Amino acid sequence: MDEPYYYERMHISTIAELVDITLALYPDKGYCQYIVGSDIVTKTYGDLKSDIAKIESYLVRSGARHVGLLGATSYEWLSVLMACLHSGIVAVPLDALLPDEDLAYLIGHADVDLLFCDTKFSALSQQLGSNDCCETVRFLDADGEGSLRFEMDEQTLYDGPPVLNKDDLALIVYTSGTTGHPKGVMLSQGNLAAATYYSAAVVDPVPNSRMLVVLPNNHVYTITIIFLTGFFFARCMCLNDSIYHTMINLNRFDANRLVAVPAVVRLLKGEIDKQLLAQGITSLESLPPEQRTAIVAGIKQHLGKLHSIVCGGAPLDASYVHFFKLLGIQLQLGYGMAEAAPLISSQVENRIDYHRAHSVGRPGVCCEVDIVDGEIWVKGANVMLGYYKDPVSTADIITDDGWLKTGDLGYIDEEGFLYVTGRKKNLIILGNGENVSPEELEMLFADSRLIQDILVSGNSDLDIIQADIYPLPATVNVKGLEETKVLINQEISDKNQNLPLYKQIKLVTFRDQPFETTTSMKIKR
Repeated sequence: MDEPYYYERMHISTIAELVDITLALYPDKGYCQYIVGSDIVTKTYGDLKSDIAKIESYLVRSGARHVGLLGATSYEWLSVLMACLHSGIVAVPLDALLPDEDLAYLIGHADVDLLFCDTKFSALSQQLGSNDCCETVRFLDADGEGSLRFEMDEQTLYDGPPVLNKDDLALIVYTSGTTGHPKGVMLSQGNLAAATYYSAAVVDPVPNSRMLVVLPNNHVYTITIIFLTGFFFARCMCLNDSIYHTMINLNRFDANRLVAVPAVVRLLKGEIDKQLLAQGITSLESLPPEQRTAIVAGIKQHLGKLHSIVCGGAPLDASYVHFFKLLGIQLQLGYGMAEAAPLISSQVENRIDYHRAHSVGRPGVCCEVDIVDGEIWVKGANVMLGYYKDPVSTADIITDDGWLKTGDLGYIDEEGFLYVTGRKKNLIILGNGENVSPEELEMLFADSRLIQDILVSGNSDLDIIQADIYPLPATVNVKGLEETKVLINQEISDKNQNLPLYKQIKLVTFRDQPFETTTSMKIKR
């Protein structure tokens, strides 16, 4: 396997360079589509070019250095982001699901001096003004004075953006984190360019590629893999108006691509399972070929032209890859973290010879990967500049010679494929010295029709492995809670038969409420 295992793409040193090239080449192609009432509105790359120039003119006029972005994914939100990345003004995307108190802290910590937000955050904008924090706020979804549109209508001379360097700070992205305070990840133009190149190099685009956007806009996963990678292919982004409208909007927009996290993939599979169960089908694979073909054709009528799903952000069991393969949809797994802009490793679309079950692909396009005492370390052009105003935490995670310690456990096989087995900080160390990865055990139940979520941990008093389980509500509604518990206990007993004694789940508790999650839908441990 010495030949390139990815697709060659145009090399770029900055995101500003990529934006310039795409806007010049594809003015008439659709950049973005979104729903207004019963209509679909289309904005072209030519529209974006014109609006970026107007926004950059205002940004220069305002004297802003750090620009906050807060709101739903909209054409206006995207236009401001791209204007910042194109002009060298630092963008700070913020999580719209956070409480106002947390948002005010992050805005202050990031030294945001100009905030663009939706009108639903007007109370927050007043609070910021009274606290002498970010006194300039402009609304994305309004007209008139105090809005983005009003400022764009002001005609002023603008000489164009400066020439940017790959080391120039481009983004400050706050990690959601499952524990502790969020940290401001500083990503340069070069960091984003390297990760975006890798993201483009592992997909095989179809003509007129159309991406349904379902993920939160404040994550670098969304920004790099969806918003920026699309510029390599002049892709059209279709803005989903609700996570619960995903299947409807796949059809409505005729979308053929989706970038997701495991929670979204599970939601999509759950909707498909409901359709199958309504027909009395519990397994697609067990059907005779002719019947399966007919059933799959019926399902795909509800999925538009979807043929590719990229999934990252957390581990996903290989059984999902097989399930979607039966539907003619390639599920492409990747691995990364915000501190790596975020892509570290990915499977390659339509290169099945470079896929391995449970692997997240072969790293090496934009970074080196090494395993040090079981932990995955990364070094390359995609590794962040550091944490904003936090040199101590930066020194804790990046070595003097530039290696990023991911905190993830894993290994690389003899062919160079990377496998992620869990988080170092979650590792359970038993009294007999054995180490157990809770994520490894949780993954055993990824395709369970009984369990919605499971959290495995160690019981230090009894020195055993325990599991806290939230049963699948749909199963509880049909079978009742007590029968569901019996079935779950039996499923755990069956799984235990194939595990070493020290890894077996010995204590099970059930909960009647879902686990608390981060805004990126990861369970808080």
